[in-house]
Amino acid sequence: MTPRLAVLCVDDESVVLRSLRDQLRRAFPTGVQVEVAESGEEGLEVLEELAAAGQELALVISDQLMPGMRGETFLAKVHALQPKALKVLLTGQATADAVGKAVNEASLYRYISKPWEEQDVTLTVRGALSSYTQAREIERQEAEARRAHKASLRFVPREILALLGRERLWDVRFGDHVIRPMHVLFSDMRGYTNLVESKTTSEAFAFVNEYLQRLEAPVRAHAGFVCDVEGDAVLALFPGTADDALRAGISSHRAIEAFNEERALAGEAPIRMGVGVHSGPLLLGTLGGAERLQCSVVGDAVNLSSRVESLTKMYGARMLVTDATVAQLQAPVALRQVDRVQVKGKSEAVDLYEVLEALEPARRARRLETRGDFEAAGRHLRSGALELAYAAFLEVLRADPDDPASVLLASRCQRYQREGLPRDWDGVERLDHK
Repeated sequence: MTPRLAVLCVDDESVVLRSLRDQLRRAFPTGVQVEVAESGEEGLEVLEELAAAGQELALVISDQLMPGMRGETFLAKVHALQPKALKVLLTGQATADAVGKAVNEASLYRYISKPWEEQDVTLTVRGALSSYTQAREIERQEAEARRAHKASLRFVPREILALLGRERLWDVRFGDHVIRPMHVLFSDMRGYTNLVESKTTSEAFAFVNEYLQRLEAPVRAHAGFVCDVEGDAVLALFPGTADDALRAGISSHRAIEAFNEERALAGEAPIRMGVGVHSGPLLLGTLGGAERLQCSVVGDAVNLSSRVESLTKMYGARMLVTDATVAQLQAPVALRQVDRVQVKGKSEAVDLYEVLEALEPARRARRLETRGDFEAAGRHLRSGALELAYAAFLEVLRADPDDPASVLLASRCQRYQREGLPRDWDGVERLDHK
């Protein structure tokens, strides 16, 4: 049921007030609630009562010459309290100053001379109510549009709209795109199936949502945004610096460590996560057809960051980053080069670096102690000096037995010693799996 609009009539002459009230009730038998007051002070009290009752005040009609508070002063006070309500001044002796004050301080809708014509008052009130209703409907539509736009930004990041040069989602057109260099972070949870196998569907859904929330905060804290989510995998973009992407990855691991502490108290298994970072040109734009558009991102940098993340499992690393990103870092960060590879489907090789700062303190300390020997062993391997490389990796493992990358590369040395180096060996490990 549509609530009735309130109209407040104020006049110090009771006969005039009753006449005005009765006329409005005849002209508007439904949809309008007519209230009356015999002074400005009483009118303000009625306003308070209407506000307390949640009644919507649409129009105030006030006499101008009243003892105590004059009409223009009363309407100015009404405007301060109810700026959306329309105001009409009813007078037979209004001066230009009084009308001017009502216009300037009360946003006067109209003034009517006494004695009035009944039709004139009826048309004025009908027009005022129509104007008020239309203004409220426009406000409602604008508020709904703002809510819809705000909701849309939960599905399409506002950063993509900004990069496309658009302010609102409905401004996006089919084929809109931009090509620009970006830093790409790809993360994925390890052993998701085992973590949720004992959970109900709702519990698994809630678990993934909480995990994703833990990851979004550090991404945003380092000037990035989540571009896409697929299950427990997250694709985040950083338009700024390579340092932003790197620090976001490190902070993501800190966030998961804190989450794991909470999970341990609840008897839940810890979460493990891999992160890959790569930098390069991307195309951001709209994909799809005339009826279904999706703002997305495509490019080799996205594919390679995903491949790099998957390689964290092979090297036993929490976080790997390519030389394309390392070359753009501005602040020092603890890294070690683990390999030079050519991933399946790519023609160019990349240097892979493990981000040691993503490790927990004890393991990070051991990696830092052996970093020099590890990287020297890697150089021997890439140069083809297999015996020197193998011996050096064994030295690293004596100091740090829990180093999966050293185990992997020492095993590679043994395999090449048995089988011989590939023809035209250039130090690049060519991977035949994704």
